[in-house]
Amino acid sequence: VTLMGLCLIFLLYNLILLVINLIYLRFNNIRLIGNNDSIDQKELIEFKKYSWPIYLTLILIALGSNYDKLILALFENNYLLGIYFSASIFPMALATFLSVVNFLYLPIISSIYANGQIRKFSTVSAWTSKWLSCAAFLFTFILFFHSDQLLLLFFNSEYMVASVSLKILILAQFFHVSVGFTGQNLLAMGLSKVQMYIRILTLIFGLVLGIILLIMWSINGLAISVLISIIFSNIFQILYITRVKNIRLF
Repeated sequence: VTLMGLCLIFLLYNLILLVINLIYLRFNNIRLIGNNDSIDQKELIEFKKYSWPIYLTLILIALGSNYDKLILALFENNYLLGIYFSASIFPMALATFLSVVNFLYLPIISSIYANGQIRKFSTVSAWTSKWLSCAAFLFTFILFFHSDQLLLLFFNSEYMVASVSLKILILAQFFHVSVGFTGQNLLAMGLSKVQMYIRILTLIFGLVLGIILLIMWSINGLAISVLISIIFSNIFQILYITRVKNIRLF
């Protein structure tokens, strides 16, 4: 399978999702485009102000999730990039904990905040973070202490050069899962611009730090930059909610 083939598969996958969603909306009599006379222009303006930073944030998240591979592609050879990329697949499995629960969490937490139930907002956020940490701990334990065996099982001894960086990336994803939905909490509060600004700062910080640590410690340094960037991003989001908005999350 070539790179172009993978891109076409990804495109086809998204087109299929689009068709499925359109069919679902059609069968449930949900119109995407309604009568302009029925639209409150003030609400439409507010919606646009809230929405456009989210689109940019999604791009920043995609770049932030792969900036380490981009740096390797620019400054190292394809061999090292292939080894690092293959090893980084395992930690990303931890992120599925957030992806699965997010479909339930974001609508619920948005409704709670919209109703002014701040205490309940804090409670739901705290309990969600705790349960996610517990659910991810066992999986993290297995990945961390059996990372070498996983590399040998799915690849070969040549990939053992990524053993340390794999452990670092596992810890990075576990921290990301453990702190819960910091970004989604900002969205629920209508603070899409704040999340966008934090993502921009995190991406710039990660790129600079990644290049420096790659020069110092090769792919292990690059993995450390990913860990620090994830901590940086989540801490900033938590501090904004707890210090600026005075809402307890844990």
